[in-house]
Amino acid sequence: MSSSTVHEGRRPQRYRRLLRLLRENRLARQEAEAATRAKSAFLASMSHELRNPLNGVIGLMELLARTNLDSQQHHYVEAARACADHLLAVISNILDLSKIEQGRLELESIEFSPAQVIEEAIAALQHQAERKHLTFDYQYEAELLNRFQGDPVRLRQVLANLLDNAIKFTRTGGISVHGSVVGKTADIVTLRFEVRDTGIGIDPAARGRLFKPFTQADASTSRRHGGTGLGLAICKELVQRMGGTIGLRSTPGEGSAFWFEVPIQALPGPGELTVAASPPRPWVRGGAGERILIVEDDEINAEVALAILSASGYQCESVTDGREALVRVTRRAPDLVLMDCQLPAMDGFETTRQLRALLKDRQHLPIIALTGCATHEDRRMCFDAGMDDYLSKPLDAATLLNSIRHWLDRSKEFRDVGRSAPRGAIDLAAALARLEGRVDLLRRLARRFPDAARVHLANLAKASEQGKPHEVAATSHRLKGELLTLGALRAAARAAEIESLAQRGELQLASPMVHALSADVAQVIKELEEAGAEGGFQV
Repeated sequence: MSSSTVHEGRRPQRYRRLLRLLRENRLARQEAEAATRAKSAFLASMSHELRNPLNGVIGLMELLARTNLDSQQHHYVEAARACADHLLAVISNILDLSKIEQGRLELESIEFSPAQVIEEAIAALQHQAERKHLTFDYQYEAELLNRFQGDPVRLRQVLANLLDNAIKFTRTGGISVHGSVVGKTADIVTLRFEVRDTGIGIDPAARGRLFKPFTQADASTSRRHGGTGLGLAICKELVQRMGGTIGLRSTPGEGSAFWFEVPIQALPGPGELTVAASPPRPWVRGGAGERILIVEDDEINAEVALAILSASGYQCESVTDGREALVRVTRRAPDLVLMDCQLPAMDGFETTRQLRALLKDRQHLPIIALTGCATHEDRRMCFDAGMDDYLSKPLDAATLLNSIRHWLDRSKEFRDVGRSAPRGAIDLAAALARLEGRVDLLRRLARRFPDAARVHLANLAKASEQGKPHEVAATSHRLKGELLTLGALRAAARAAEIESLAQRGELQLASPMVHALSADVAQVIKELEEAGAEGGFQV
């Protein structure tokens, strides 16, 4: 038998072996993917099961802190709250790492102020620094007060993780945050955030391990200072996904400086008008007997919400599932609904969809989502279902009350537009009432409005054509505020309707209204110019 015959006889064996290996590899890959999906489902389930009681604990501690406590009792409550907050952060970090590993962590692109991101991160960790008697301050360049397009939630998460680390590893001295612009092109600005501390510092040999998951500078770090070693790994992943870089400088025994730089899209248009048109709401403003329905299956979380709202002057009732909520609303519609997303039998999303269908011919009912994890996907699901806003658990009393007040005021404001708006496009009396009679300010705003409005309308048309609901909602929100300030109630009502539709993802309904809004704004500009020429601002 020739050697060629022997080789030909072996070929089928090689093919069969190759096919077997391919089948085994395919099966192994399918099993690995199934295991990953099971792990993801398990982590999501465990996250909900852990967060829910923990959110209740944090809420009850906030209520307890508002009662008459002596200094020692107050200290105990604050310490317990710090422990609960830390545990909640660990749970969030584990869930985020899982999403990063699976490529499921999404970034969003919305309008925000970097200065506000810094201030919110500082405010969230202020008490933690004060408990260790550390100084805690920040400074940023004036340009960070402008509006940019990006993901403020993830920026704040990175900054908060760096601040948390700085507090953890600093015994004496203090921590500071610095924000600056380090690069600029036509429409992209590179922002730099730096967190400096006077802590223990980091040995040069250990720095390479810091940004790896579950790794700290040395084995004793966790025992002495706590932590899981996840925070910096997540910071690195988030910064890189935003197209940025992260690094550090450190001297052992003297302190460290962690920094990150990210490219952010700059937004055109003046900022002063926005400030004047959107004055900050009071920190906490209570109710005037408005009826609020709380749809929450967790007894403790419902009790926390009821206590906060009842103490603030609202009439409240609570139900535990979606079907009961439908019955209550049918019987007597409340002024606002707080809707938990995770409900038995019928979840909060389906309940909201059915409520919207039920009330389609009536006045719009504000519905605020209560969610344990306000990710980009969670927020999209909230708006898709027809919710107006979302709040993350654990519930912060001031945030909850301000959100409720905002939506109740907005609901009343636009309910009254049809009855109170004058025949013209603007109501100068209403404008002056908003500006506390300051005719000089009204004149300045009226002069700036045409240019600002044209920028907003151009951005609105572009975002609508490109199918970007978040940008449509953000731009119409800004324009609405400026129109309200100038007494242009009808145009503001149309902008509000576009905003609401865009928030719910209904761009096919919002887009046709953009042209009508442009016509409304053109009429507003015309009447403002006529009023100015005739001295009509002296109302």
